[in-house]
Amino acid sequence: MMGQVWQRRGSLFLGMLGLGVLFGSWEASAQVVDEKPMRFVAVRSGESGCEPTCPEWISAEGRIDEDAPVRFKKFLKGGKGRNLPVLLSAQRGDMSAAMALGRLLRRNGMSVAVSRTAFKDCRPSEPGCKPNDPTGSRYIGVALVSGGRCEKECLAILAGGVVRLAGERPRVGPFEFAKPAKDFERRIGSYFREMGVDPTILDPGKAGRPLDVSEMQAAGLVTLSFDANLLIAPGVCKVSPAADNCRVFTTMDLPASTLQGSHGVATERAASPSK
Repeated sequence: MMGQVWQRRGSLFLGMLGLGVLFGSWEASAQVVDEKPMRFVAVRSGESGCEPTCPEWISAEGRIDEDAPVRFKKFLKGGKGRNLPVLLSAQRGDMSAAMALGRLLRRNGMSVAVSRTAFKDCRPSEPGCKPNDPTGSRYIGVALVSGGRCEKECLAILAGGVVRLAGERPRVGPFEFAKPAKDFERRIGSYFREMGVDPTILDPGKAGRPLDVSEMQAAGLVTLSFDANLLIAPGVCKVSPAADNCRVFTTMDLPASTLQGSHGVATERAASPSK
């Protein structure tokens, strides 16, 4: 039933989904390869015309370090119960941490898609980079659905999503076992079966080339052939009912200092790329 709902949503938006116009600081920030420990930030769409109701998501990018699951748990607690989709881009890291992150996604019923996020003005990992949102809790960004990649240990995170997307031209590839112990190899296979994914997708013979979306779907690594736009394009907020990750921006979201002198009327200025 859930798959049918997403298939209908995908068909509805197929003609609407796009990357938007990316230039200036958006594009520049997207070129940085983030190899720092994985960071999790809440992002509000900066696509033109989505205000006042815009989709939001969690950007998860960087190296999968051992402490990433602890940080993700803390991040989710601060989200006040909102179930936002995760846009994921990672290439390497700790396999045990990747499996722990995947289990957190599954336990919380979260969707995940392979995609990078281009941020307004600066990347959150850069020193001094502050959220663009007047509440100080979210960054403004746009999804780069063709710019994300999920390789090696990242596949374990992708496998944990309830809805799992990679698009038609994914940069997704299996990891190579560095002569792991047999018990660890069995543990990895057991994890993927637990997630409903055929572990043969990890066949070392597939290493060195991107996985095809059809073989990922056949193995259960992705649930649909659509890309991240199915979850975060502005169109998901323009139907009834709107997607769960849509949020209306109102004066209640603004800090008191912003409202002073505005005679009680305030709206959020739509984010636009810097010149």
